[in-house]
Amino acid sequence: MTIFRLSWEEHESPGDSRPVTDPPVEPVLAWWESGVAGDDSYATMVAFVNAPTQKEAWQAIAKSWPDKPKTRRVERFCNVVDRVESSDRFPIKNDWSKKRIAKLEAA
Repeated sequence: MTIFRLSWEEHESPGDSRPVTDPPVEPVLAWWESGVAGDDSYATMVAFVNAPTQKEAWQAIAKSWPDKPKTRRVERFCNVVDRVESSDRFPIKNDWSKKRIAKLEAA
């Protein structure tokens, strides 16, 4: 498996960028809303996803943040990273995130 750091514009629900289920699907290790457009038209999202390929990482995002008929997700980037790191900007606070990351690190 590979850890990807993805970012996208979530145009579905600015102001409520949560996934449709909490927690999101299993491959998603952690996620954040990192900002909102000046006109409130979309939220900029970041997530760490454990998946075999970039395509499957984006599929995990699509399952947890599905597009609606009149909206779209704009992919910004998808980078491979060595590990998930908590920071001041992206603090890992959720128990489900901590458990998923610990399980991955133990493997």
